[in-house]
Amino acid sequence: MSLGIKALDLQLRYLIEKIMHLDDILKLDIKLLVAFVTIMEEGSVSRAAERLNVTQPALSKSLQRLRESL
Repeated sequence: MSLGIKALDLQLRYLIEKIMHLDDILKLDIKLLVAFVTIMEEGSVSRAAERLNVTQPALSKSLQRLRESL
């Protein structure tokens, strides 16, 4: 596992743990949740961005906003 993938994996695991403990998950923007799920399914921000037809930096920013909202 490369360093970039390992860092992404750790960040995604952190987000999963936070989401599982949220009482107010419905307050999160659905687009952010879709982005998160797509990243998990694709295993990469770049592939998820391609699938969602957005740029990789935009998707990374969405992931960061989700993390900050938790």
